[in-house]
Formats: sequence, C-alpha cells, structure tokens
Amino acid sequence: MTGVHGQVLGHVVRRSVEAYSDQKAQEDMNQFFAQHQLPGWAVAGIALYAIFFAVALASIRYTIGDVIATLMMVETPKTETITTISEPAKSADPDAPLEKEDYLLDTETVTIRHEPVTKTGRSTMRHMVKHAGSFSRWRGLSVSFVYHLCVGAVLSLVPRHQPLLQGAVSTLATVMFSRIHMTWTHVLISMPSEKTWFRRMPSRKMQRNVLLPSAVYAAAQQLTIYMPMLLAVVLGLHRVNHQQLVHEFTKADRVVYAVKLGACLLTAAFVALTVLLPASVTLTRIEASMLPEEDEALVPFDRTFDGKVVPAIVGGTGCVSFVDAWRTVDRKVRFRIVKIYAQLFTMQTIIVILGMIGLAAFAVGIKHIQSGH
Repeated sequence: MTGVHGQVLGHVVRRSVEAYSDQKAQEDMNQFFAQHQLPGWAVAGIALYAIFFAVALASIRYTIGDVIATLMMVETPKTETITTISEPAKSADPDAPLEKEDYLLDTETVTIRHEPVTKTGRSTMRHMVKHAGSFSRWRGLSVSFVYHLCVGAVLSLVPRHQPLLQGAVSTLATVMFSRIHMTWTHVLISMPSEKTWFRRMPSRKMQRNVLLPSAVYAAAQQLTIYMPMLLAVVLGLHRVNHQQLVHEFTKADRVVYAVKLGACLLTAAFVALTVLLPASVTLTRIEASMLPEEDEALVPFDRTFDGKVVPAIVGGTGCVSFVDAWRTVDRKVRFRIVKIYAQLFTMQTIIVILGMIGLAAFAVGIKHIQSGH
C-alpha cells in the first residue's frame, strides 16, 4: 500500500534514535552554530521553517501516497445491466393476419459501467470529503503512526552499518506487525466507524493470510532500496565526495557521473514498477478482501473479487489468493496508480525545491541583517 515511501515514519524514528546517540553529529551541529553565530530568533526561524515543510511533505505523501492510492487499488467500478422489452410493431394493414397472443417479445440488454470514483486524485478527494468528512484525507493517521513506530523501533536496534541485517529485520518487523497494517488498510477503505482502530484489529487467524504477502512486500521494498545502492557501489559512486565533484572533476567526468547516477535512479524506478508496485497492490487487496461485513466500504468494492473469494464458512480462506489479487486488477487501474505516484513524486520534488530556495533566501536575509549591525 505504501510503496517505497511507506516506511518514512519508521525511517525517521530509527534515524532520530541514531542521531540522538551520535555524539559526533551533536558536536558538528554545535560547531556549525558557533561558527556562524546565529541569533536565537534565526535558529528558531530555521527550525519552524524546516518543521513546516516537513509537515507539508508528510501530509501530501500520506494523503496521496497512502489514502488515495489505497482506495484506487481496491475500487471496483459499479456496473448496471438494463434490459428493455418491446412488443413487435402492429401492422396497419387491415387485411394482415391476426397475431397470436403468445408472440415473442423483443428484448435488449445493455450493460453500463459507471466512471470510477477514483478516476483522478481530485475526484477521490471530493468523494472522501463528501462521505467521510473534511479530515478524511488524514484518515487512519493514528494507526499508521503506531505501525511505523513499531517497525522503526525494531529497526533502531540494528546497527546502521549492517544493511543486510537491516533488510532482514525490516522484513521480519513488517510480518510481525501485519495485523496493525491490515487494520490500517481496513480503516482507509471503510466508512467512518464509532469503534477505535484497536477494537477493529482482525483476529490472529486472519493474520495468517497476510504473512506471506507481507513478507513479499517487505522484501520488494528492500530490493527497491538496495538494488540501486548495489549498482552505485559497482559503478564506484560511493567513492566520489563533494570536494572531488566540485573542484577536481572535469566536465567530462561530471557527465559520466550524471549518467551513472541516472542509471541508479532508473534502476530504482524499474524495480519499483515491476516488483514493488505489484507486491503493494497484492497485499492491499488481500487485506481488503477480509474487510468485515459490518464495515461499509468507502468506494464501490467487490468483496468477492469476481467470485475468487471462497468464504471461510464453506471451507475457504475467506480472502482472495495471492495470484488472483493481482490478476483481478484492471490495466486502467494499474495505470492510474502509477500516475498518482508520479504526481506525488512531482509535487514532493517541487516542494523540496521551493523549500531550498526559501531557506537560501532566509539565510541571505540573516546575513544582510548581521552585516548591517
């Protein structure tokens, strides 16, 4: 459901713990402020500025990358079948033979497929606000925070210089807290409930159905992260520092460096589209197939997945299978999901650029004020 950025909160928790325990990082920060002699109001302004843009980025990521994308993954557009019955036209010729009383009726059947609610991000947002309230764009935020806090807390116990161990522990933590993740999905795709999310947690028996999909999803996340990192090591990018790039590299060297960096980014994008996206959609749809009957879905949603779900009461698993969860996704839906993630990436990039420009302007303003004194 959450894609590459889905573990942002967990990553923040892990890095915060590491930064707090890193004495060298604290000394470097203190040395920076001592050298520049920034006044207290300037430090407070920079902190508030950073917090503002961090909150803006997190809000956009959550609304688009989690809430809207999840609804797109599970929606089944409504279809209506209209049958019209018409009598054969009577002849105006008075000498025409009399028609039999049991004449055949002309019937015509037309199937109408309505436009999906999640056709665009804007239409999805309007639907959410209309049926779930103005704060629906942040629905499920509390359970999301708890889930990523739990995963991040487990990962914070692993040394950051052991990436393979971190990947294995991340996969294990994702599987461990899969019940909370499934609860998060149920909260996102259902109408507002008077029950707290803790009371809506599925049983441990239901959790068994998502252990494998959760492990595959977590492994896909790690593959998306470490494949481009491995390629960067093979290409020697890890040996290049800022000093070399700015002062020692020629124009040709910088072009080669940019090509290698672009190859790493393309590798990440390719793995995300071909491995991570199917794993994320599959996990979300399996979790959605186990939405309790008493919970009303926020968007049109076929709980049977074209008849693929066999209820547990008749001996089935009560959820869609791993393979059918992906096969039952329409190509148009897949395209919309890719499109919404591309929009999210573009919006976040623009915000980061604007934030850096604003921070630079703020720094120039402080410098001018200090030089004026």
